[in-house]
Amino acid sequence: MTTQIVILAAGMGSRLGRSLPKPLTELSDGRTIMQQQFDNIRFAFGAKAHVMIVVGYKLEHIIEAFPNAA
Repeated sequence: MTTQIVILAAGMGSRLGRSLPKPLTELSDGRTIMQQQFDNIRFAFGAKAHVMIVVGYKLEHIIEAFPNAA
């Protein structure tokens, strides 16, 4: 059985004072919030997990950063 996961990545991050979407905020280790989510999902569920992403604000930036994401 395949685990299905939905990542909600439509936030503007306006309180962060950035022009990029919140999921593309860089963390102290150099990864973005979204990359950390993908890494955690792979660690917890392995490569068989099917991940869907709900995008909204400046979706083209998220698509560009994660072209292989569904």
